[in-house]
Amino acid sequence: MAQELNVVDVYNDLHQIPELGFQEFKTSAYIAEKLKQMGYEVTTGVGKTGVVAVEKGAQALVRTASFTFKSRRVSRTCLFQH
Repeated sequence: MAQELNVVDVYNDLHQIPELGFQEFKTSAYIAEKLKQMGYEVTTGVGKTGVVAVEKGAQALVRTASFTFKSRRVSRTCLFQH
């Protein structure tokens, strides 16, 4: 990626613009801009204030969990890399 984020700077920046839950428009714009600067393809407005970033050129991750702790809900899964 083009650059790395300083987590302390991001924390400090975001805590200067507090917003209520589901009204985080400035926060979303801030995160989207940082991700774009890092070279990610960014989609905004997901679920109103959500941001999704995909590494350019990355292939979609499709994973079928075969663990005993997998989601019990057919239509939902956790895609975090545990």
